[in-house]
Formats: sequence, structure tokens, C-alpha cells
Amino acid sequence: MSKRKAAYRYSYEFKSQDEMVELFKINDGETWKDRGSNFNVVKTKLVYANGGEIRLSSDVFLLDESIVLCSVVYGHENIFIKKVPRIHISKVELLDNTERKGAAIVLTIPTRSFWTHLKMWLTPESYRYDNESSNTIIITIPIMNSSSESIYGITCRLQEFCNPSSNNNNSYEIPFEIINFHQLEMTVSSFKLKPISCTFNGSCGEQIIIFKRNDYSLEISNGILSRFLLERRKSVESDSNNNESPHFKVIRNDGIFKEYVNSILHKSKNVETNETYNIHGRAFCSLFKNEWLHSDMIDSYLNEWRMRMEKPVDGILENNKTYYKIFNTLLYTRLTRGMKCNSTEDIDDNFLSQLQMNANRISSEKVYSASTVFTSIFDFDFLIIPIHAINHWLTGIVYKPRNCLRRKHDDFLMEPEDNDWTFIIIYDSLTNKLLLKNEIYSLVLTRYIKACSGSLKKKCPEGNFYFDEGKIKTVKLKDRYRQKNTDDCGLFMLEFIRQVCINPISLEELSKGQSMKYVFPTFNATFGRSYLKSFVYSRLCLKEWLKLYEMEEYYLTNVRNKKFRFLRTRSYECIDSSRIKHTKRILERTRRRSI
Repeated sequence: MSKRKAAYRYSYEFKSQDEMVELFKINDGETWKDRGSNFNVVKTKLVYANGGEIRLSSDVFLLDESIVLCSVVYGHENIFIKKVPRIHISKVELLDNTERKGAAIVLTIPTRSFWTHLKMWLTPESYRYDNESSNTIIITIPIMNSSSESIYGITCRLQEFCNPSSNNNNSYEIPFEIINFHQLEMTVSSFKLKPISCTFNGSCGEQIIIFKRNDYSLEISNGILSRFLLERRKSVESDSNNNESPHFKVIRNDGIFKEYVNSILHKSKNVETNETYNIHGRAFCSLFKNEWLHSDMIDSYLNEWRMRMEKPVDGILENNKTYYKIFNTLLYTRLTRGMKCNSTEDIDDNFLSQLQMNANRISSEKVYSASTVFTSIFDFDFLIIPIHAINHWLTGIVYKPRNCLRRKHDDFLMEPEDNDWTFIIIYDSLTNKLLLKNEIYSLVLTRYIKACSGSLKKKCPEGNFYFDEGKIKTVKLKDRYRQKNTDDCGLFMLEFIRQVCINPISLEELSKGQSMKYVFPTFNATFGRSYLKSFVYSRLCLKEWLKLYEMEEYYLTNVRNKKFRFLRTRSYECIDSSRIKHTKRILERTRRRSI
């Protein structure tokens, strides 16, 4: 006979908002005395603490300084009230119903000491889901009132909770992040919960989220899977003593895979500098899931955008067209070679001296290998600089570089107008505070611009102009698109460059402080890897496609446990003005990581 689950009956009445406010005034008069309507309500009857379920006796109240939970405990008729102050919370995440799948709040509490207050609230039937080994508590609050008006109020309240407008020296900022439905799924899956989106008639047809247990027959399924894998492994070992895989036609073992990784797939020409990049198999491997994008892959893609500038290079400039220069991925590395600095606070004379020496050397190089139209960076409307720093890709844009060149007879002019500046825009898709501050990137680019003005002055000594650093502004991007992991920075960089090249006028809007999400409403780096894979496939003949396909399949099934992340290699041929071929030396930086 199967054992029936115990049925626990609760005898309590769910309190209304007004009833709870009156109760709060009695029990916590100091907080609620002059509160008025200065709070927001999350309508819900259940919350989850890790895997445990907590029944509520009222809605959740959001205040600027705390979050109030009111629980009912099995066997008790009293209402248990717990204020969760901001000091106990290390992170706040919000699913804001943008995807029309419902809304939820996720609170991270970094200490188990708070658990003593919550454990007695768990329903008896969910005791077994408490993970005693976890060092943190994740409180998940489904939101029943998910209309746009309610979500807007909840969002504003949470932002104020995380970063008080009346901030003082004793308070600190709590990270606040908007997440998507998939991220919520990943967060609660470790607690054997599964979020399900459905329509709630009691909320005017709005989408809501309910959570279901996701542990049905889990133990039996794992046992079956383990036995299957064990039998399969024995079968493969007995049939493949030579370490060859019977599932692949081309790449049958590690030796063949490594051979293709080191082979040249195709070549890509930089029409600006006449460099030819050798695109190896390792660059294609950087397109696989969770890999860091290889510099050769980035330059190969950017060459397609450089091709669009090839025709006007040797022709006549048209006044109604926008002209831009895309530097290769080595420019910033060359500018900062021999320098170590983590922020503008660490800058010393040695740093500035080395930077100036690097910038002076590079500024004397041609911006195009053969052009009578573009002779310096100041001939372009904007410059695009892919920046590689501390294992991270980001984008530097110099918008209107010629505006920082000032004629000597203009000294008497008043302060320049808004459209009379040179703007430096740094797009960083990460929020990691350990990365270099944007100020250091702006400083490096500013010194490069200054060095280019010096080189131009040497070429045109009769020119009546000088470099005015005071006419350079650094733009702080608002509402940046941010990556949700540590692997996609290169994809976000390329998507930003693509958006700018498609619509150059967007730089004008960004320089005026417009929101990035408003300027680029179609910004989407989700399919970047798939697109770049298709891009590589299109460069090879059809009979080579099987090789690319099996490289990825072999990598995922055989190499993934030892991940090699190649950040950058460079091997290219360059033909100078005398038509003499030169082979540049290889620059390589790799990192191995086992997972």
C-alpha cells in the first residue's frame, strides 16, 4: 500500500491591505505614523525561501527601507510579521513581465543566520526541500499584480530600496538587475522548482507565474540515466581501443581535431591597411558556447564593414555621407604596451611617458594603405576602436574627432556649442567593478588623438591649428545593454558596432544623453554566435562544411571538459607601398581552464 501524503489544514483569513496597514500602525507606529500611501504592494499568497514554501497572511509590502512579509504558521492563528531591512540583502533581481510571462522578485540574503526567522514559517510539507548546506538564502516572490502600472511602481520602489536617493555615508548600494524568464528558471531549478507562466483571470487577464515541484521520479530517472551511460561507456571503450570515435566521418580522434584547430580555414583582407588575416580553426572554436570571442574572428567580421568604406577612399568625398574608420583589434593593445594601470588613480609619470611614446609611434602610421582622401583620423566623422583589456572586449568610439582641432584665431570665441565637441563614447557590456574604469580608456584614446594632431602638424606645418584637449568630452552611456554572463562581451561589442554603422546619426543622440535602449531599440546580441558561424560557413566551399560541423560536435562531446580559451593570435601578411610582402610576428595570449 502506498503511503499517502499528510494533508495539512490551515485556518486563517487572508488580510486586506487596509487591515494590515492598521495593524502595522499599532505594532510599528514609528515607521507607519506618517507613511500615508508611500509604499507599494506585491499581491501574492506564497513566497519561496530556497526550496521551502511560505504561506502569507497578506500581500508583501515594499518600503524604501525594508520589505515586509506577513506569514501564517501551521498550528498558529497569529500573524507573524518580519521586516527584511536592506542591510540583510546583497542583491535584488526583478522579472518585470517584459516577455509577457509574468513577474517575480528574487532577493539574495548572504547569511544563514537569517534562516532562524524563516524556518519556522515553512509549510510542513516543504520542510524536506530545505537545503541546509546552502550558505545563502534566495527568497522568490511571485507577483500577481503584473500590469504595466503596478510593475512600474514596484520597479521604482525597488530602485529606491537598492540605491536610496537620500544616500549618506552610512548606506551602500545594493545591486539591482532586471532578469528574464530563463534566468529565473535557472535560479529556482537548484531548489527543484519550475516556474510556469499562465493567465490569471483575477488579475484582468495578466500573465502570472506559479511554481511547481520539479522532482517527480527524479531519483529513478537519474538511476536509469547513470546505468545507460555506464553501459554506453563500456560499449564505446570495447569498440574503440584506438581512441577513434565511430560517430564522426572526418574528425575521429584528438589528433585530427587538433590538426584542424591549427589549420587555416580562410583568409580575410583588411582593405584599410592591406593586411591579410589567417583565420585558423581556433578562431572558429571561439564561436562555440561559453567561449570567448577570438580577435581574428572579430577582425574578419569587421572587414565586411570596412569594405563599405573602400569605394570612397580613392574617390571624391560626398558631403551628405558619413565616413568612419574601424581600427583593428591590436590598436589599443599597442597603445598600452608596456603599461600596467588599474585606474586613473594609479597613473604616474612612467605610465604617461610610455603611453605618449606608444601613441607618437602609432600616430605616424597611415590610416589607409593607399589613399589621397583620408590622410589622418581627423578626416573621418567617427572612429571605431575595439578595445581588449583584462580578458574583456569593449568598444571605444571617437565621434567628430576634428572638433578638438582649434584654429588660433578662434581663441576669442565663447564656450563651444553642444555640437562643437569631440566625444569619446565607451561601451562596456559588463558591470564588474574590478575592470578598468572607463576613464582610463578615455585617457588612452585622448592621448592617441593628441599624438595624431602632432603628426598632422608635422605633415602640414603651415596649418593654423592646435590641439585643444578641453574640447573633448567623455559620454556616460545611459541604460546600457548588459550581458548576462561572462562570455558574450565580444558579441555585445560587435552588435554595438553594427548598430552604429547602420545608423551613424545614433552617435549624435548618444552624445546628447539619450538612453541607449531608446537609441537602439533593436539591439540584440542573442544570435551573434549563430550568425558568425554562418559567416564562416559562407567563406568555405560546400564540401568543407562537414568539417566545421564535426569540429563543433567533437568539441562539445570530447573537449569540453578541458576548455582552451584563445584570446588573440595574430599572423598576417602585409604588402607595403613598394609591393614587398612582409610577414608580421605572431602575438599570442592563451588561457586554459578546466571545468
